[in-house]
Amino acid sequence: MSYERQTRGDASRLKRWVQHRRLADAIRLTRLAPQPSHIVDYGAGDGAFSLTLASIYPGAQITCFEPVPAMREEALRLVAGHPRITIADNEALIASGADLVVCTEVFEHLPPAEFQRALDEIERISRPSGLIVLGVPVETGPPAFAKGLFRMVRRYGEEDAQPSRVLAATRGRPPQRSAQPVSDGRAYFHAHLGFDHRAFERAIRARFMVQERCFSPWNLGSWFASELYLAVRPR
Repeated sequence: MSYERQTRGDASRLKRWVQHRRLADAIRLTRLAPQPSHIVDYGAGDGAFSLTLASIYPGAQITCFEPVPAMREEALRLVAGHPRITIADNEALIASGADLVVCTEVFEHLPPAEFQRALDEIERISRPSGLIVLGVPVETGPPAFAKGLFRMVRRYGEEDAQPSRVLAATRGRPPQRSAQPVSDGRAYFHAHLGFDHRAFERAIRARFMVQERCFSPWNLGSWFASELYLAVRPR
């Protein structure tokens, strides 16, 4: 199944609305970087957000980085021929000095070694005064319960659709996950359930300066949110 059908093109109207809201919130935070000339979409999936950024910032060159081959193939098809978007499969080859780095729906999939690698590369890629927009799902408390019910209706018994695991996350104790190899020695958590946005935020605050923090689709705290967004800058 394509990334589009799993997200913004999902059969559920509610899920499509939540996806629309989270992208709108991410875009709002990117506007804290006025007139960026170099943007990196880090972990870009099928490239759709890179296209959106290209339309919003017509003067910017955009690097669409996606290391997973299947996703990168989708991105290559979607942005083919765009004069200001370059597809990259190795973050180490991306030049530093980006005015804006956007990384959403990525960190929840990364085991510890890949998590640290991504932080190191994002910090290297960003210029000292650059803006970094990070987005991750909320998978604890009431949102974990609501998402768990949704997943169990669709595919009961899978790793993120088991009652005991959903209840553990609802109680604020995210269950352990199993990582799978993806490509080039990289590993990957498929399931969102088990991710802890609280630990993620602590790690980010220890390394970056947080300029703005918000929840989506409603900025009313984590109990009413599906996503957490942070706009940060290097220290």
